[in-house]
Amino acid sequence: MSHGLDESVVRRFWRYVDKRGKRECWPWTGGTNDDGYGKLFFKDGELRKQLLSHRVSFAVSRNVPLSELLIVRHSCDNPLCVNPSHLIHGSILDNIADRQSRNRQAKGEGNHNAKLTADQVKEIRRIHVPYQRPYLRELADRYGVTLDQIHRVARKKVWRHV
Repeated sequence: MSHGLDESVVRRFWRYVDKRGKRECWPWTGGTNDDGYGKLFFKDGELRKQLLSHRVSFAVSRNVPLSELLIVRHSCDNPLCVNPSHLIHGSILDNIADRQSRNRQAKGEGNHNAKLTADQVKEIRRIHVPYQRPYLRELADRYGVTLDQIHRVARKKVWRHV
């Protein structure tokens, strides 16, 4: 057992899997984290540890140590899926590429760092006058962003989806 998990943990893991057809997603029926990924708790001596269910599935099904798995990605794009045939080992850059190709990155107001709303962006673009520095400064002050941000919004360097 080179995955490094106690057999009782592995047996408990499979109790929370709704195993379906070979090509279907196998939903995790146990607890989840805030991002919607399955989680499995277990005790390691006196410590209580948490593992992500898809990582456990990948490690157990391929008999590889969990410690060597940096990123396990879902080809099905379903965070609750633990079907080993839907899981791929990869890098952080692979994971980012998946997110972008599947159009799952937060945009606009969905981004927790956003200071503008889609309506404000539309308004900025409607009234923007290029190279009128005092006016652009007024816009920046009105919306609580930098002058550079006003330029980038107006030129559609950011908020391209609006």
